[in-house]
Amino acid sequence: MGTMLHTSRNMRLKGASVKSEVRFSVLVLALALIGCGRCVECAYDAGGSETICESEFDSVAQYDIAVDNAEAGGATCTASGGGF
Repeated sequence: MGTMLHTSRNMRLKGASVKSEVRFSVLVLALALIGCGRCVECAYDAGGSETICESEFDSVAQYDIAVDNAEAGGATCTASGGGF
């Protein structure tokens, strides 16, 4: 009977450990997403390119306007990696 209680306790501890690891992973992912902004790589027809990241602006609206202005200026903008 003592061995059975010991085994049951170990299983509970392992379950708690797995839950803690999952919570930690979710927390890390959430922080990474919060820290990263959207970025686009804009290639201009006349040559050259620029990367525009949401983190460079005070608001999402300003970011959207910057991307719209780049596209209006002849750029083709595509999603790229996040910026910090």
